[in-house]
Amino acid sequence: MRPFILFVTLIVLVACQTVEDFYGSGPITLSASLENHFKTKYLTSPGPAFYVIPVDGTAAYHSFCPAGTGMCQFGTVGLNTIADCERDTGQKCYVFAEGDEIIWKGEVTFR
Repeated sequence: MRPFILFVTLIVLVACQTVEDFYGSGPITLSASLENHFKTKYLTSPGPAFYVIPVDGTAAYHSFCPAGTGMCQFGTVGLNTIADCERDTGQKCYVFAEGDEIIWKGEVTFR
């Protein structure tokens, strides 16, 4: 019975989060290679969905929406992109851009 209560509690807590809870904030500096990747690979590909970075700004993970830019909601696509970033980097990761718009809440510097 106890695992079931824990599971239900976890589901309720996750359901209370909004997509903005996954947006990054604060000042961040991205390397020149990440700036190049963001501008030449992510933004120019068909259907950019989510660009996710770890808190130290040293890596990037992205997803694409087959229906086109702005046509996919955060849901599984965004959560999976964040999970991949956190698994591979061992850091907390946040959404830097949604579609073709930078949504990071704070100063962004490119080296």
